[in-house]
Amino acid sequence: MNEMNKDALIENLEQMEQETENMEDELDRTLGTFKNMELDQKLESLEDQLKDLQQNKDKLNELTDDKKISPEELSCQNKIPSIKSLMRFRRIWMRLRRRILSWLSRDLEFE
Repeated sequence: MNEMNKDALIENLEQMEQETENMEDELDRTLGTFKNMELDQKLESLEDQLKDLQQNKDKLNELTDDKKISPEELSCQNKIPSIKSLMRFRRIWMRLRRRILSWLSRDLEFE
């Protein structure tokens, strides 16, 4: 009788280990999905920012084409915001790049 209890206990433990591994695998997949969603959101945000920058550029081009503002005036007025926008974009891009590389390196460690 004790032998049967031992066998049943061992079988239950093995089943629990398998279930634990399955749950860990599912959690890893879920985490990967979450990271992809987070990355997609950041990329969408960057796309929106780029669209805004393009719209601003188009507006500025219209102003200079219409001769409402001379290119020299425009250059003086918009140098600093333009540089700030580019630097902000660069910082965001570098953070995103680091995260992607970090996620990829972690994913490679699991394989």
